[in-house]
Amino acid sequence: MDNQTMLDPGLRKALEGLKKHQGQKESAAVAAEMLKGKILAPAVWDKAPAPDGHGQLVFPPDTNISLMVMERQDKKNFFPFFTSKETLEKWSPKAQCLVLTFDQFMPFLKMAGGEVDGVILDPEDLDITLDTSFLQQLEKIRLRGLSANRIVKGDKVTVKDPGEEGKYLGNVLAKTAESMPEVRSIVLKERLMPDNSQHWFIIVDADSEDPVLFSKLSAEGSRLAGGRDMEFMFGSTELGKKIMHDSMPVYTREKA
Repeated sequence: MDNQTMLDPGLRKALEGLKKHQGQKESAAVAAEMLKGKILAPAVWDKAPAPDGHGQLVFPPDTNISLMVMERQDKKNFFPFFTSKETLEKWSPKAQCLVLTFDQFMPFLKMAGGEVDGVILDPEDLDITLDTSFLQQLEKIRLRGLSANRIVKGDKVTVKDPGEEGKYLGNVLAKTAESMPEVRSIVLKERLMPDNSQHWFIIVDADSEDPVLFSKLSAEGSRLAGGRDMEFMFGSTELGKKIMHDSMPVYTREKA
């Protein structure tokens, strides 16, 4: 499919990857693209939009807008979303639609309550469903902030293996590292803080110890950090070496 005709090539590519292999890495890629991308949502409304002073079409405040719903053979209902006009027209050539971000379509899902079970993406070919609980978890991550910190010498560091929530973050870090040839491996841990809170603790083993690496990893990982601080340490430090020796990395650079 020609990327020029697509609303969100990044999301489409991630969905195609998930279609080929339904693994954690592929699911994390879709989650990341859903949070930052846009979709086409077939909808109906009772008042026509009109151009505002900036040439944008705007609905009157009292417009009633409803997203269209698909019922599957198992009787579950989903909002059908599309990554391009082409995939939308395969489903319904005459459907009118809205261009929505994640933050814009989530209120529709909330208002639907238990009557809608999630969303289905490009149903005419990829036919990938994301259930409501998955999207609600993404929304929690979206609404939380990020603070990237470094360990200060003398700090007490108690770490443990990451729980279920860490799987998505680990996969995003691994995907990001694939485009960073200087990174040899990454270990992800949870750091237990004195106030009983938990931070993400990320050890990076790299050819060159440039703090910019931390910035790149935190920029991509922020979407799935779950509101926790992200603390970074290079693998060359004494503590970094010890933790990496005793841990399974979330990313290891392939040998040339």
